[in-house]
Amino acid sequence: QGLESASPRTVENTLKWLGGQVVDMNSVIANTPEQITDGSQLARNLGALAEILLFAEGKNLILMVDEAERLREIRRGDPYNLWLEALREIFRRPTLGLLMFVIAEGRDDIPELLYEEEVMSSIGSNNVWESAGFGGDSAGSFLRDLLTHVIQREPCPPCLTTLLGESNESLETYPLTADAFDEFVAYHSRPPANRPREMLNNLEAAARRAISRNKRFIDMPVLQEILEGV
Repeated sequence: QGLESASPRTVENTLKWLGGQVVDMNSVIANTPEQITDGSQLARNLGALAEILLFAEGKNLILMVDEAERLREIRRGDPYNLWLEALREIFRRPTLGLLMFVIAEGRDDIPELLYEEEVMSSIGSNNVWESAGFGGDSAGSFLRDLLTHVIQREPCPPCLTTLLGESNESLETYPLTADAFDEFVAYHSRPPANRPREMLNNLEAAARRAISRNKRFIDMPVLQEILEGV
């Protein structure tokens, strides 16, 4: 039900239980409902988890909701009111973060729930970020930035330095070969593939295919199979 009404002893036992210690939780859960029945309960319980994480680790709890455009299917009635109440309360929790990813061509494709005044006022217009489809330059920049964060470059591992020297490939495009990098960027500069999700999914699939064939690079044959759905 949230930490507002919890005693220090309850919080202590809960933290011990979450940490793997054997604790008699009967007193903790005695008055806890077995099922969440309204949006405010959901928000309170998520808020409680966020408070516990902040207290124990000094970190904020951030939830990420993919394909949030599916909330368009909820238009009226009790389900709509339940979601409205939950979103309103969740966005008002200072220790709890919520990121929602929506794919939409325009304003009409965004779920009505997210444009309700009581929700949007809690989100704040400055916290809504629109990402247009990639063009050539932006697709290349996104991929380079992504590889910078997932590939250790400074210092470059000796085995990778040796591999790049023997193959005459560049650290900037690794694990793709130079020609595969250019083809990957070109493919993801055109709709409908010019979206971050498509790029990430295809890069992961290409990496898995290369590993399964004991290849040290994502080369053109591997990449073409992935892009052609082979």
